[in-house]
Amino acid sequence: MRLIEYPSYTQNKAQNILALAIIAGIILCLLSIFVAHILLAAVPFLMLYALLEGGDALSAGYSTWVRGYQGEKQVKMLLSALPDTFTLVTAFAAPNSKQGDTDAVLIGPHGVLVMEVKTYAGCIEFESGKWYRRTSNNYRIALRANPSAQAKRNEASVARFVGQQLGVTPSAAQFPVPCYCSVVFCETQQLNTPGLQAVHAVLAKDILRLVASLQPTLNTQQVSTLSLVFLEASRSANSALKQRKAARTV
Repeated sequence: MRLIEYPSYTQNKAQNILALAIIAGIILCLLSIFVAHILLAAVPFLMLYALLEGGDALSAGYSTWVRGYQGEKQVKMLLSALPDTFTLVTAFAAPNSKQGDTDAVLIGPHGVLVMEVKTYAGCIEFESGKWYRRTSNNYRIALRANPSAQAKRNEASVARFVGQQLGVTPSAAQFPVPCYCSVVFCETQQLNTPGLQAVHAVLAKDILRLVASLQPTLNTQQVSTLSLVFLEASRSANSALKQRKAARTV
């Protein structure tokens, strides 16, 4: 499997939260030393430990982003078993789109599979358009975000990007691209999604089975053209990022 990687949003969020916690600990430590209070000097370290290991909001946020990034890495590892007729694009953000980044886009003979990766423990249930997580004590909690709605939005954004890019090619080179979307659940023990339509919901361990179930409709040349579209977008994004960094240093 070929790979096109964008900077991971979830990884950056986790690193930023960790950096803020460390900076806060250092500042508080310096302040405590400045006032020459020996016992107070230990407080920042205890606070830093609580931020990273405790149950407060910052620690929970850090843990959530780290787990999200680990889930994305797990999906990438599982898909790496696919042959080079497939290309995986990670953390893809369509240019000039207000839609956030897409965790993973798999390009292959099937067309395009847009994947939203979620790391929810326990049993995940879908009922009457809403998502729930059932904990080990059988308590059901409604998910604040709607994974299937998010996957559909990302699918629409990716499909729009593909259509725009292929639309500027010679008409002889244009072709319809089937688009699918899926929510891939990591850390989830069980899925119960009767009535869910237009979105594939799978456990991470079943992702290759989902890919195999998609009907191949594109030939080798069409898949290569589609992969090149995403590769060129990646190069443009990297070039723009370098220009912004250079401008900040001037």
